[in-house]
Amino acid sequence: MEIEERPVEDLTGLSVHDHVCLIHGAAEEWPGEMVLHFLDQGLRRGEKCLYVLEAHRGDEVGERLRRAGMDVTALIASGQLAFHESESYTRSLSFDPNRVIALLVTEAQKAMDQGYRALRVTDEMSWALPGRPGSEKALEYEAKLNRDFFPRYPCIALCQYHQAKFDVDVIKGAIMTHPLVARGDHIYGNSYYIPPEAFLGERRAEHEVERLLQTFEEVRENRQRAGGMQEAVHEIARFVEARDPYSAGHQERVATLARRIAEEMKLSQEQVDEIWQAGLVHDIGKMYVSATLLTKPGQLTEDEFATIKGHPAAGSDLLKRMRFPYPIPEIVLQHHEKLDGSGYPRGLGAEDTVLSARILAVADVVEAMSLGRSYRDALGISKALQDISWNKGSLYDAQVVDACLSVFTEKGFRFK
Repeated sequence: MEIEERPVEDLTGLSVHDHVCLIHGAAEEWPGEMVLHFLDQGLRRGEKCLYVLEAHRGDEVGERLRRAGMDVTALIASGQLAFHESESYTRSLSFDPNRVIALLVTEAQKAMDQGYRALRVTDEMSWALPGRPGSEKALEYEAKLNRDFFPRYPCIALCQYHQAKFDVDVIKGAIMTHPLVARGDHIYGNSYYIPPEAFLGERRAEHEVERLLQTFEEVRENRQRAGGMQEAVHEIARFVEARDPYSAGHQERVATLARRIAEEMKLSQEQVDEIWQAGLVHDIGKMYVSATLLTKPGQLTEDEFATIKGHPAAGSDLLKRMRFPYPIPEIVLQHHEKLDGSGYPRGLGAEDTVLSARILAVADVVEAMSLGRSYRDALGISKALQDISWNKGSLYDAQVVDACLSVFTEKGFRFK
């Protein structure tokens, strides 16, 4: 499993084989928003969702899901949503990791046989509390999942650990046995993750020290890379726009508007910075389009437009090769997608696009319509804002459109 830092955005970044440790604090008896969003994404994607209960009852969790707008009765009746009492893990004297893994294998195979694309599991890990029979095997269980289950079966798991209820050594072990860690409203690639062979072996302590020392080096490299990346972003933007005088300054204007929209939506500074950087290079894929085609006046042919439509994928691939951090390549790839699936290059719908890309899409179309291009005169900002208003909720994210309108009409934003 590849390790990389991944802002949670709307949890669409998770994919099959991901194993996430959700650590929530004393004030969060039940980490509702994260869990609700996790299940909602699975249901939208046609995955079978399994909720393993321990600290809460099925009717209690079901009521929370109903209040969030889910038709729990219908979902349970169809088999797409199921609750499982985790007491069965320990009912026969003691918790047995191998027995539970066998249960998950059965559930994953059953989900596939029923036509679901994957099994999505969230597990209240309270059964692993100290003093419970077999609880000392909880971390062995997590490591064996990474070795024996996740690489082989289509499953996505979110393991809930209540920080106030576990010994610090258990929380530490939970972090070390999960490739991804969720904390607050973010998911992070886990630099402290220890592969199962090392965790279960005799050299575990040595491996912990090696990972700690490696982390110092990674922090230094990341700082150096970040400084160089900023300059690279600006150089790339200047190079792309030098080939098309009609769009000179386009990427920076789009990046500036996208950043203002993100700030208006009260996103984290980390997300705001990512959106800004993605905006500066969102058209980098046009390096692979001839300057003649980019500056052609009048209507494009179908073949010419098909060439233009390849630039998001080309740009994303290039950014990945340049080792731009996630999710910038993904934002660039998705910045021409539309909520109804009519965009390009992949025809993704609302549930499959990251929020940052939906912000960039609105900023991009507003800038493009407001200012002139080789193939048409400028339409003006009023026309651009009218267009996104008309298509709010159908082509463009409603919250993003509202934030964009507020930036212009209430905050007085104007393109420079």
